[in-house]
Amino acid sequence: VRVPADARRWSPARPALHELTLTLLREPTETAALACAEDAMTVRVGLRRIGVTGRSVTLDGAPLKLKGFNRHDAHPDYGAALPYEVIVSDVRWMVAAGANFVRGSHYPQDARLLDAADALGLLVWEEVIGWGVPVESLGSSRWLDGQLSSLDAMISASFNHPSVFIYGLPNEADTAAPASELAFGRLAAAMRARRTGRLLTWATNKPKKDRNIHLADVLSVNDYPGWYAGAPNGIAKYWRKAAAWAAEHYPSKPYLIAEAGAGAIAGWRNNGSHRGEPLRWSEELQAEIVRRDVQAALDDDNIAGVCVWQLLDIAVDPKYWPAEKRPGGKNNKGVLGDRRAPKLAAAAVATAFRAAT
Repeated sequence: VRVPADARRWSPARPALHELTLTLLREPTETAALACAEDAMTVRVGLRRIGVTGRSVTLDGAPLKLKGFNRHDAHPDYGAALPYEVIVSDVRWMVAAGANFVRGSHYPQDARLLDAADALGLLVWEEVIGWGVPVESLGSSRWLDGQLSSLDAMISASFNHPSVFIYGLPNEADTAAPASELAFGRLAAAMRARRTGRLLTWATNKPKKDRNIHLADVLSVNDYPGWYAGAPNGIAKYWRKAAAWAAEHYPSKPYLIAEAGAGAIAGWRNNGSHRGEPLRWSEELQAEIVRRDVQAALDDDNIAGVCVWQLLDIAVDPKYWPAEKRPGGKNNKGVLGDRRAPKLAAAAVATAFRAAT
């Protein structure tokens, strides 16, 4: 298809969309001298080019600092079967907060979310289903066949969505294990064989031991300084050191903070008690940690961006998550509560995102 040179480009700032119609013509016959349409399909597309230059992800050749949220399909009333209005509201909230991308954690995304992201100007990291994949699965041909099938179906479903700019492999898999090399090698080769024009990555929680980073276009890392280890005032130094290590060892790969954040029980505020320091699980502490994570990414040229964990609180299985780690049976790291009421961290992130150019 020839594209006019002056056709409008798609970007988060100006999400211009075009309709492309494919028509199947019936050949002329003795009784019908003219060809006629037998079937037709129209898709909505956008024109843009995603790439990598040095430490940055680029959009149409220009560096783009990535500012985003991890998001689950979840709601206390609807589970994962969300009404369209909730999906669109989530996308609108992220865009209004200054985000330019969302990571769909940890599975292929609802087509309605992709439609909304296309129209409203939100880039999407979409990934195959999987979290914390153990070495036993990585070495299983049955598991790998399922992953290859999932990857192929995901690409086919979202290929024409301009918002999708990254395809991700399983989250926090045991990529330090030798068995991961065959699995991730096969998955990476399958993705590249589709010639999608997207970047390849996965969120690793062991970057210095990951045996597969050479396959990725973007080095994406999950870590939670200030929450699981260290103090909040050490967060900037922590990310600066981590990004410098990545720049030294992988100078041609952008370094992206794929998960960072802290937990807070919605509505619990400590009002400066306990020696004037924010208490664990308070909204004040969460806001401080998340603000420092975001600002560290925005201030460092060695960091391509940050994806806050996470947009909203979600329910977890209490059989696997004890109450001291997931109070109330929830992953409480959302900057919004499970019914989308904002916590203090929501304003902290939005203020930083909107101020960043």
